[in-house]
Amino acid sequence: MKFLLFLLLLPCLTLAQDGVIPAEALGRLKKLYPDQSEDFIKLRLKNAPDLFSKWRSFPPYFYELVKRSDSVEFLNKRKGLCAGDPHLENFGYFPGPKAKALFTLNDFDDSTECSLDLDLMRMYMAHKFIAPDLRADSFIQSYQDGLDGKACPSTDYLKKLEAASQKKGKILSKKYQQILTSKNCGPDLNPLSESEQKLVSKLLNDDVAEKGCMNIPAVLNPDVKLISRISQKELLLGCSKTKTSGGSAGEERFILFIKSPAGEVEAIELKPLVNAAPDFDRPFDQERRESLYRSSVQKFMGPDYISDFFPVRLGGRSYQRRPLWAGNEAVDRADYDNLSLAEREAVMSAEVCKLGVLHSKSNSAAFKLNPNDWEGVAKNLMKMFRTDFGE
Repeated sequence: MKFLLFLLLLPCLTLAQDGVIPAEALGRLKKLYPDQSEDFIKLRLKNAPDLFSKWRSFPPYFYELVKRSDSVEFLNKRKGLCAGDPHLENFGYFPGPKAKALFTLNDFDDSTECSLDLDLMRMYMAHKFIAPDLRADSFIQSYQDGLDGKACPSTDYLKKLEAASQKKGKILSKKYQQILTSKNCGPDLNPLSESEQKLVSKLLNDDVAEKGCMNIPAVLNPDVKLISRISQKELLLGCSKTKTSGGSAGEERFILFIKSPAGEVEAIELKPLVNAAPDFDRPFDQERRESLYRSSVQKFMGPDYISDFFPVRLGGRSYQRRPLWAGNEAVDRADYDNLSLAEREAVMSAEVCKLGVLHSKSNSAAFKLNPNDWEGVAKNLMKMFRTDFGE
C-alpha cells in the first residue's frame, strides 16, 4: 500500500525537483510578470529549488495568494509604510558616518504603503519555511518589542557582520577594484552598449541634472551636495546586469564606476524602480513610486543616507541609486544554516524586532495579535503555497 502511494506521489515529486510547477501556478506567475517570457520564468523557478527560495524569488505571489485566501480581512488592519518583502536575507549592515554601521532593512524594492500585518506575515512565513518549528508567540513578542521602542537584541553572528561593515566602510570591494583595474566588466556583467553609454553620460552631465533629469523633490533642491553625488563626475567604466534569480530577476540594472573632481572613485548601481510587490494589481505610478522610495530611505535609514540613496530618471525610466560599498554586509542564508538553533532564533528575533522599529515610524498604534490565530492563518497560507508549487 505504501509503495502504491509512493508511485502515485512520484510525478508530483519529480515536478518539484525539476523546478516545474503546476500549470495554474505558472499561469499566475505569467500574469504577475507580463514582461517576462515563459522560458525565463521557468529558468527563475529552476534557480529556486526550495520553498524559501521560491518565496523570496516571487514577492508579488504572496500578495496574490492572500487575496485568494480567507485571510484578507485578518491581514489588513494596520496601514503604514511597509517593507513589502521582508525576509531573512533582506536585513544587514550599511557602513555609516563616524565609523559606525547601521543594521536595518537593506532592500527597498518593494517598500510602499500597505498593511503592516501583511509585512509581518510575509516575514513570519519566510522564517517558517526555513524553521518549521518556529512558533508565533516568540516571533510576535520580538516584533512587539521593536514596535514599543525596546532595544533589539544582537548576536555573535550579527556582531561579526557589524565589525566587517565598519572595517570595510565605503570603499570599493575587491571584486569591483579588479573589474575597474582590468577595465573589463567580467563574466557576470555585460559592457554597456553604445546607446546605453550615451544615456549614462547624459546623466552625469551637470546641465542635464539641473534641468530635472533626476526629479529631486523641491524640498531637497537647495541641497547641492545631493545633485553632486552623481553629476559632475567622470564615468570610468559602465556595465549592465540582468539577474536570473531572486525577487528582482529580469530587470536590467547598470553598474557604474564614477570619479569625482576630487579624485574619489565609487561604484553605484542604478536599479529599476517598478511596482512594489503589494501593489501588483494596481497600475504603475512613476511619481508615487519615486516618492515612496524616498520616504522609505528617510524613515528606514535616516537622513545620513539620503545623499547616497535616491531615485534617478534615466531615459524616462525611474531607477534606484544604490552605492555598492564593500561594507554592505547582509545576513546570508548559507551562514544562517550553519548557526546553532539558539543563534538562528536570536538572528530571527533581531530582524523581526527591527521590523517593529521600522513599522513604528509610520504607525505606532497599539495592537494585539493572538498567536494561535496568527499560527492558523500562516498554516493555511503555507499549505496553499505548497500546493501551488507542487511540493
